[in-house]
Amino acid sequence: EHTPTSQEAARVKKIFTKLVAEGTEPNTAGAQAIQQATIECKHSPTTSLDEGLVLGKRQNYSQDDTNFVKIVSEEMYTLHSNDKSLVLGVLVVAKKYIANVQKDPSNPRFRTFRLGNKVFDQITSKLGGVNLLTSLGFSCFHSDVDFMASIPLSMDLELMSTVVEKIIDKYTD
Repeated sequence: EHTPTSQEAARVKKIFTKLVAEGTEPNTAGAQAIQQATIECKHSPTTSLDEGLVLGKRQNYSQDDTNFVKIVSEEMYTLHSNDKSLVLGVLVVAKKYIANVQKDPSNPRFRTFRLGNKVFDQITSKLGGVNLLTSLGFSCFHSDVDFMASIPLSMDLELMSTVVEKIIDKYTD
């Protein structure tokens, strides 16, 4: 269930006021304002996250940057040299989240998720799991409701998926 942000609520109010001023009946104006604001939000090139401290390192890597795979792989190995299954478990869950975002990249429902959800608990319950996640380019922050993670809008999802695949391959060899 989506709770509107103050920015979204302000946009609905602005549209509503305009429609009523143009002579639209208030109930109809309200419905139209909500519908129009929803469409605008859905097609907006940027989606704001809830306020909070963002943790993690923003990764700038490109198609030919194999060094990133090496750095993340080494970081994972350093944290969990004796537990390849833990690292693979984190990577598999991260891969699923990336795949979901790729299906609908502008949908904040797929891009941002609670760290306390059942699936994500497979990462957060592991020592160093969140560190591994942020190494892959995910951001973690606190909202009024819960601790959250997201895949930033600036991330190249195709490349992020490729990097995760390469690291999985490296760990399964």
